[in-house]
Parts: sequence; structure tokens; C-alpha cells
Amino acid sequence: MLDAHPLIRCGAEPLVTFDLLKIRHSKNDQWKRVAKEAGVYPEVYDHAVAAFILKVIEEMGPPAEYLCHKEPVTTPYFKYLAFLFPKAKFVHVLRDGRGAVASSIARHLIVGGKGSETERALKQWETMVKTIMKDCNDIGLDRCINIRYEKLVLESELEMKKLFSEWKKSTSSFCRSHKQSVMPDSLKHPQVLHKLTWGGRQLEYFL
Repeated sequence: MLDAHPLIRCGAEPLVTFDLLKIRHSKNDQWKRVAKEAGVYPEVYDHAVAAFILKVIEEMGPPAEYLCHKEPVTTPYFKYLAFLFPKAKFVHVLRDGRGAVASSIARHLIVGGKGSETERALKQWETMVKTIMKDCNDIGLDRCINIRYEKLVLESELEMKKLFSEWKKSTSSFCRSHKQSVMPDSLKHPQVLHKLTWGGRQLEYFL
């Protein structure tokens, strides 16, 4: 949706930055020791990662006043990215856990479908989201904002106005037109996929 703003360019997910971030936060002590002995870890690696990500973002699309890195799997690394890019701002789009898990199962990103597997996935999602929201709070509300996915879909114009007011940017009519262009197709997809019994309650989770 940010792509609809005339001053912002996000483009597709770059798909190449996650592995670099994962390596940097690896729990492999041997790798860290060898990299440190080689003079690579952590300062040189940090500078290289920042330069690589910036170059990818710059070169993967046309120039714009504001560039966007859109890769949801990197959200657990918000604090590190905030360290690498001290002037960057972050948006955490928070989706209902039932929808997030159902979507991940449907795309075969995680194992699920049975009650216990889905319950475990929901708990993992909850833990991850709590960490991301804490990191976002630590970064500061002036640089990191949480937006509910469902509200963004249902009240696109209002949520975009709130986002841009936080960043002191004007809301563009392009953002409103984005909703009109994507909503008809999105409504073709089935919404309720499964029911899940958890803690004596029957929950429906959505795609």
C-alpha cells in the first residue's frame, strides 16, 4: 500500500536479506569465534550488511524520495536494523494470529492442520509477536509503529492517515486508490478455513 504513495517506493520482497540477518544472530559460537579471529565480526560484518541491504533496496527499482524494505520475515530483527539504519522508520503490521497461522499453513511455510500442531504454531506466533512489539517499543514510537492488519484492510484511509501523521507526511489519494484496486480480488478467497478447539473454546481462524 505504501507503494501507492508518489514519494515512496517499496517494490517486491528482496528475499536476500534474511539470511544475512540470521547469520549475524547465529548462536553458533564457533562461527562467531572464527569470524572474530578473522576480523570480520561484528563491526565489519555490520557495515557490510548495511551496505548490501541499502544497495539492494536502491537498485531493485526506480529512484524515489523514500525507499522501503518490505520483507516480513525480517521483523524479528527490527532492533538490529534500527542500529544499522539510525534514521530508518519501521512498520509492524500485526495480523490476527489465527489468520497468520492459517496463511502460513496454506502456503506450506509451517507444519499444521492438526489441532496440536496448529496450537503450537499459534503459541510460537504469540511469542514472536510479543518480542517484535517489545523491540518496536524499545526503538521508539517516533521510529516504529504497530498497525493492525484487519483495520488496515477495513479502514485503509484512516489507518494510512494515522501512519503518515506519525511520520509527518501527507496522505496521498494514491493510497486510497490502492484499496479500490486490490479489494475485489481479495474478496474472492475463502475466509474461514478451519475451526480450532483450544482451552475448551472453539476458535475459527482465517486466511
